[in-house]
Amino acid sequence: TDDCDNDGQPDAIEIAEGFEDDCNENDIPDKCDIASESFTDCNNNFIPDVCEPSDCNTNGIQDSCEIEEDPSKDSDGDGILDECQADCPADLDGDGQVGFTDLTILLSAWGQSCDGCSEDLDESGQVGFTDLTQLLSYYGPCP
Repeated sequence: TDDCDNDGQPDAIEIAEGFEDDCNENDIPDKCDIASESFTDCNNNFIPDVCEPSDCNTNGIQDSCEIEEDPSKDSDGDGILDECQADCPADLDGDGQVGFTDLTILLSAWGQSCDGCSEDLDESGQVGFTDLTQLLSYYGPCP
């Protein structure tokens, strides 16, 4: 019986009873996947990067870790990889769709003057009505 952390309890039981997480459902506790270097955990939160929700380019590396390693991948500093914004500029939270969260992000910046901020979709230097209409035109899944 597998017991990767040598605590006397089989991994399968620890996972089934909720004492250990197994986000990728490979029957190995996440902490053991990370410790054995089977999976990376670039932000050291004990969750394998492949299970993190923000991997917009689906390369198995959490976006925040990619940006930390190479800040030029996020030229506007909004925390979203530039490559993930190219086809869907109104996807302000980088989740692959334009929805309510993106709308609230834009509205929270309403009226602000900004140079190159992601909420300024029309690049006018200010977040306003045209940005809102552009966001609404992208509403739904990104292409």
